[in-house]
Amino acid sequence: MGTTRDGHPVDLFTLIDHALTVTITNYGAHVVSIETPDRSGKRADVVLGYKHLVDHENDNDTYLGSLVGRYGTESVGDLAPSGSLFWPY
Repeated sequence: MGTTRDGHPVDLFTLIDHALTVTITNYGAHVVSIETPDRSGKRADVVLGYKHLVDHENDNDTYLGSLVGRYGTESVGDLAPSGSLFWPY
């Protein structure tokens, strides 16, 4: 896919089964595309997101296509006020 502004390589990973093709980057685990057939069998990309790395880098508001947002690891496994661990799901 390219290289980030600070020189880190960004790759695409494609997962394929009989009905779906999913493409994900190693940059924030962004989903680049999900291709799936409609009722008539015509395949289409159903992801709302960016196609270019620079657009992902410049998005500081919506995180379109991102599996992990700005605060993705902030609460998982944190201590609750009672001192016990909590999981937000």
